[in-house]
Parts: sequence; C-alpha cells; structure tokens
Amino acid sequence: MAAHMDRTMPAHLKQYQNSGARMPARVEQQMTAQMQKNLPSHMQQYVEPYMHQNVVYGNTDSSQGAQLRTSAPTAQSYKPVQTQVILPNNNSSRRPLRQTSSSVSSTSSFRQPQTNPSPDDDYEFILNPQKPPKKPLIDFSGASMFKRLLLVGGGLIGLIILASVLFSFLNNAGNAQKERLLEIAQTQEEIIRIADSAVEKISDRNLLYKAEGVKLIMTSSQQDTLSALSKRGVKKVGKKLSGGQNSQNDELIIEGEQNGNLDEVYQALLDKQLSNYGLQLQAAFEGSTPEEKQAMETAFNQIDLLLSEKSAETR
Repeated sequence: MAAHMDRTMPAHLKQYQNSGARMPARVEQQMTAQMQKNLPSHMQQYVEPYMHQNVVYGNTDSSQGAQLRTSAPTAQSYKPVQTQVILPNNNSSRRPLRQTSSSVSSTSSFRQPQTNPSPDDDYEFILNPQKPPKKPLIDFSGASMFKRLLLVGGGLIGLIILASVLFSFLNNAGNAQKERLLEIAQTQEEIIRIADSAVEKISDRNLLYKAEGVKLIMTSSQQDTLSALSKRGVKKVGKKLSGGQNSQNDELIIEGEQNGNLDEVYQALLDKQLSNYGLQLQAAFEGSTPEEKQAMETAFNQIDLLLSEKSAETR
C-alpha cells in the first residue's frame, strides 16, 4: 500500500507522508481522496487505518500527535476500536490486533453480518408439520411367544368364520336361483301340456296355429332352461317337471268344451299362463349368468310377441 502511494501520490502531498510534520485538515482530506481514487477496490477498506497509522500520527512526538488529533476537524468522529488488519493476497498471514482509531461508520464494514431468524420459523411446525410414523396393523413387539400364537390363531379362526359366512351366502343365493329356474321349467312344461290337450278340440284356425306355435316356442325355451340347471349341478330335472301341473287348468278346458266356448276359455287361460311365465323370467333375470340372461331375453321377447298378437285380434 505504501509502494502504491509512492507511485500515485502527487508531489505536493507526498511530502507529508511519514514527514512527522503537522498536517492541515484539507491536506488529509486530499490524501484520503487520492488514495480512494487510485487504490484497487479490495484495498479501499484499509485507507482510513493506513492514514491514521502512517500519515496522521506519523513520527511526531506525543504532544504534536495530541495537538493534531484535537485540532483536526474530523477528530470528533473517530474513536479507538479493536480491528484486525488482513494483508491482501495472503490469506494465511494476519497482523495482530492493534489499537487504532476509525470512524463509527468505517467499523461497521468490519463487523460480521448478523443473521436474524425468520419470523416464519415460529410457524414451521404449522406450515410443514412432521407426519407421525406409521404404526403396523398388528404390533408384536414386546409380546411373548404365547401371545403371538394366540393372536395368529385368533386371526385364522376369524378368517375361517368369514369364509364360511361368505360361502354360505353365495350357496344360498345359488340355491335360490336354482329354485327359480326349476319353476320356470315347470311352467314351460305346463304350458306345453295344456296346449297339447286343447289342440284337437280348438275350432278357430288362428287359435290353433297359435297353440301349435306356443308348443314349439316353449319346447325350445325349456331346453335352454334345462341346460342352465344342469350347469348349476341340478340332476334328474325330468322327474321334477311334473311339479308344476295344475288340475284347475284341466277343469277349465273340460268346462269350456262342455259349454261350447273352448276357444275363448283356452285363449284366456293361455294369456294368463304367458303373463305368469313373464313374471318368473323377470324375477330370475338379475341372478342369472350372461348365457342365461341371453336365453331369458329371447324367451321374454317371444312372450311379448304372443301377447301383442292377442291385443291386435281384440282390436
């Protein structure tokens, strides 16, 4: 820094450098301004310490130094502080602490910046709450071997009970569906039987053709129903088909034949049988397999066609 001053300081100011003579205030200000102008940026912070160590006090005696310090206009703004002067371009060597004079404003540049805690730190537990660790569903820590076996055994028993209840529910639902399909097959068998008994006695040709068509439709639909029952494990269905016979239907046919209005009696009986048959198909539709549903849709469309033919004849 002294070498830099020797090169850049004007002659009329260089005479005061280490001269020991009393320095006017304006000369001190000019030298300070000259140094701040020519020195590199990393040496600017050492201007005032250098001036007070090597220029202002210089080699003067104590009385001159005291007189200079009291007479200088800027002497009131300086107070002695402890500073640490670090030599440039050499981070490993440091000068010891010395008693220097510097302004309050200059010492602030040597202080380490203080980091104030952010106000948001007080609310960190709200903004970023820590999630509690997940606990296992079953904690065996600290449990004896007997308790562990007891818990495992209890869990297995619970699973067995749950599986039994579920199996029982599914089995009951399957049995109910089997009963509904068997009732449909019995109704189909009864419609075929009554139509077969009335064919030889019907006088109306259109009604005769209708009775023959009903027999063919019900025979085909019954094959689909019997196939569904067989896939569900129901055996010997043929022996159970007669369970849908109704003796009252036979009495109505005989009574119509005796009264000479068999055609009207059979038509009304057929419409009633087809309506009941349609209700049975609707009741069994929801619990059926996709294949069974397709067969039921076909049968229901055939019933709807037969009933619509009766309405057209009435009009």
